Amino acid sequence: GYIEVLRERLEAIDLRFSLKALNAIETKYKTLSAEDIRRAVNDLDQRIRDELEERVLFFVAPGRADHYDDFRRGWEGALAKFPIAVDVEEAEKCFALERWTGSVFHLMRVVEIGVQALGTRLSIAVAVTEPWGTVVREIQEAIKAMPRSTPAEKDEQSSFALIADALFQVNLAWRIPAMHPRTPGVKYTEEDASEVLPRVRALMRHLAATV
Repeated sequence: GYIEVLRERLEAIDLRFSLKALNAIETKYKTLSAEDIRRAVNDLDQRIRDELEERVLFFVAPGRADHYDDFRRGWEGALAKFPIAVDVEEAEKCFALERWTGSVFHLMRVVEIGVQALGTRLSIAVAVTEPWGTVVREIQEAIKAMPRSTPAEKDEQSSFALIADALFQVNLAWRIPAMHPRTPGVKYTEEDASEVLPRVRALMRHLAATV
């Protein structure tokens, strides 16, 4: 009933004094007069208002709520293949909360794992400290050297080439400004985050199916 729904909501945001008032009403309401119930409800309402003043609440727009509540959606294959869950969750939740720069930053960490995985698949030693642009160029050279004797080999090379091209574009457009020390204070907009999020998601999904 109404009391149970209200209790769940009060518990969810830890309004302890309001919960005590609600429990008191529930315990005694059968013995209270209509006027007593009215006063008790008014008291509960005031307690809720007072406690809410001590809380910081965030509003998530309906169009972005799924990014917060269901961050795995669309990432299932990549999450099963790569250790990226922490950064995917942070990227999606930052997006939901309009923290655009944070979202892009975590997405670049996600793609970093993709670069390492692709380098390993192509037998390229990828050092964590090696510049990402250098690694991508090495990947592109390795892909060019792949055999193309059969239709299957040509398809495989084409698939890898598409991934390498996407990595190069991500590096140039977003990662260099986000990670490079010579661009301090870089800030991304909603437009930036709205563009990079689906591109990185698609890239990692393709990568998971390829490597």
